[in-house]
Order: sequence, then C-alpha cells, then structure tokens
Amino acid sequence: MKITHPKYQKNQFQKYLVTTASCLLIVLSTSVNLVKAQSTDRDKPTPLTSNEVTGPINKDSLNEHFYTFMAGAGEVVVTVDAFCQEGGVVEAYVDLFDTNAQEIASLSPSGSCVIGSPQSERKVKRLQFRRQIPVIMRIKPQIVSVSRQEIGSYKVQVRGAVNLSGAQSSPAGSSASVLTVPKKGTLRIEMNDGTVQQVDLGRVRRVQVQE
Repeated sequence: MKITHPKYQKNQFQKYLVTTASCLLIVLSTSVNLVKAQSTDRDKPTPLTSNEVTGPINKDSLNEHFYTFMAGAGEVVVTVDAFCQEGGVVEAYVDLFDTNAQEIASLSPSGSCVIGSPQSERKVKRLQFRRQIPVIMRIKPQIVSVSRQEIGSYKVQVRGAVNLSGAQSSPAGSSASVLTVPKKGTLRIEMNDGTVQQVDLGRVRRVQVQE
C-alpha cells in the first residue's frame, strides 16, 4: 500500500492552485483584449486584420463597431450576411465612409425566422476605387421587434483590392492617397530650392500623400 506524505500532498495542491489561477488570468486577459478589439469610437476605429468579421445579434450586442482598412486602387467587394436563429427579424447595417465622413456604400441585409425554418439574407456591393484611400467601416446589428427576443448573427467579408496590414485613418478633414514604391533602392526627392532628399526604401513601410 502506497502512502503519500502530507507535505507532498500540500505542495501538489499549491501547485494546482497556482496553475489554475494562471490559466484563469490568461483566459480573462484574452477576453478583455477581444472586447477592446471592437472599437465603438468612430474617431478610433479598429484596424481590420482579417477579410472577415463576424458577431452576434441579440439585445446585448446592438452597439456600433468601427473598423478601418485601406481600399483600392481597383475593385473592392463587400459581402454582408444576416442570420436569424430564433425570433422574428434581425438586421445587420454596414456602412462605409471616407475620412471626411462621406458615405461610400451602405448594406443592410435582414434575416427572418419562420417557425422551424430560420432564414438568412445576403447583400453584395462591388466598389471601384481609382486610388488607395483609408475607409471607415461601421457595423451596427439591429433587432426589428419591440420584444428584443431575437437571436442571430452577422458576417461581413471584404475582398479584392484591400490592404489590411496598412490600415490607418487620416486626420479628419483630409484625404490621402498611398503611393506604391519598390521595397529596395533609394527614393530621390528634389525640392523647389534645389536641394535633394534621399530615402532608403528598405526602411519605408508606406508612402502616403496628404491632400
């Protein structure tokens, strides 16, 4: 018969408590970061890091969320799906704006629930951009009925001429274009006074012209 010393049992139990507490802290930290990742501030949109954004539609998730990404030059395809799992009708409003708050596009599919037969709706917009500009995307889930008992979800996809890694909004009241430059070499800029500025392109992440 194997007998475990009480001190050994105590040490093992303490190690278990420390490990459990550490895991809980990691989970809580991850949850907080996920919540912070969805900005509700139009002036501080979350940089979009994926071509797809999903979220729930229910009475506790009706806040506006703002994202930003670089669009163009070329075609950008925005696809929005609204799914209803329970209740009556849910909607997902998605609006795109430039940095001057001018609307570029708006989509608002709705998903309805007939008893025993949940339904979804998809809407697609194809947009043409002559040059690369920062875009602000607003996502606002909606519940149509007064009872607020509906449960659903949305999915937003942004495809095409989209630069996610370089997403950054410009100051309010200004527009900007991003120039495509080689990743190697030297950029030579001749000024009006005759002086020359040289930039090592290997150190450049993005060239943006403010207007």
